[in-house]
Amino acid sequence: MSTTASTFKPHRSWDRIFFPFMALLILATVLYGFAHTYFLAGMVLAPLPSLLVHLHGAAFTLWILLLIVQIGFVTTHNVAIHRKLGVYGFLLAVVMV
Repeated sequence: MSTTASTFKPHRSWDRIFFPFMALLILATVLYGFAHTYFLAGMVLAPLPSLLVHLHGAAFTLWILLLIVQIGFVTTHNVAIHRKLGVYGFLLAVVMV
């Protein structure tokens, strides 16, 4: 039996394409899904039941944007900045709960 060299690379270069693409797809889905009722309705001026709904929308929108930024930092090998920003991500997660 002969062995063949694997084409799998340890640094997984496909990650650099897959994760940013999926994060942008998530952002596009959120923007499309909430465009009519929230984003294009004026966000802060949208006729929603309470201020809590606006805070919820802002926090979860920031969460998606933070996901994209964090993936960007890891993709560009800025792991130190990624870790520092992760602390603020934790605080945002606490606000979301």
